[in-house]
Amino acid sequence: MGLHALCSATVLFTETGLIPLRVRRLSLLIRYILYVLESPAEFVKSALRESVRLDFEGRPSWVTSLRQAVAALPFECAFPDPNGLLCVERVTALLGEVTGGVGVWLQQSVDGNAKLGFLHGRREPDEDGALTVKVPLKLRYYLKVAHPGYRRALTRVLLSEHKYAVEILQWKRPFARRLCRFCGTRVETVEHLWLWCAGHSDLRDARKEFMGDIWRVGHAPWRQRQSGRSWRL
Repeated sequence: MGLHALCSATVLFTETGLIPLRVRRLSLLIRYILYVLESPAEFVKSALRESVRLDFEGRPSWVTSLRQAVAALPFECAFPDPNGLLCVERVTALLGEVTGGVGVWLQQSVDGNAKLGFLHGRREPDEDGALTVKVPLKLRYYLKVAHPGYRRALTRVLLSEHKYAVEILQWKRPFARRLCRFCGTRVETVEHLWLWCAGHSDLRDARKEFMGDIWRVGHAPWRQRQSGRSWRL
């Protein structure tokens, strides 16, 4: 992704769709328990019951390690009692809590990080193309940009790893004094440089060209629909 080594680890999961390793390992182990419970092999089920009994009696077993791992998750999951660990429905519910809770936890981490403001309230398109679906973990569209330089540049801007004054001067100047290098009147943020700053002719020309491209691309589907309607008439 081309980010700094000290960047938030949360975005490595929310932006790529990868599940944190400890959650992935837990989900695999819980799925194995489900496999054992649904298996016709009685010897395997007996081994599971023995491990559950040892943990219930306070003796260490792999079930003890599982319980400790679930308790150490950064989000809340209710671990089943000994009878629940031998019930398919309760173990299935635990799997749902683990796999569902990680998305909620990661989304809360993003929403609580002021530097990730461009990711707050983000929505993905539904079946009709409307931006209504909230997906915490997903390989994002901007990471599919073919040109590596463009992809890294866009990623750094969206995740506040850029070199605009609002970021690179954060340890030297208060927010109000991180002024734009071109106009010198406003704080140099992404929004200011990309949308409003008129302090340099090249910047104005590049913005005009960019907005023209956006206008053409954005209106292409609309023109297609209009031409389709005319053809049907």
